Amino acid sequence: MLEAVQTLAPQIEERAAETEAARCVPADLAQQLADAGAAVVVDETIEPDEFLVIVNELLSNDHRRFELAKNLYSTAKPDATAKLSAMIIKNAKKQV
Repeated sequence: MLEAVQTLAPQIEERAAETEAARCVPADLAQQLADAGAAVVVDETIEPDEFLVIVNELLSNDHRRFELAKNLYSTAKPDATAKLSAMIIKNAKKQV
């Protein structure tokens, strides 16, 4: 499972601009992350009750949260904080 997530890292990086512009992870990439065990995907059509079930399942399952975190962390970039900060500052300047 971890290898499947790690193979997505280049695609995540390549699609960073697209993700930033849309302000969300593209649906196909989000599904790939979910299939690899690094995310849970919901869309705008989810009913509030269904959403609460998913959230409660995650809150009550330490192992599942750990696995999601571990798998997603495997795609992490060491300079992600600096890049994210730069993106936030850039977007904030556009708002002013």
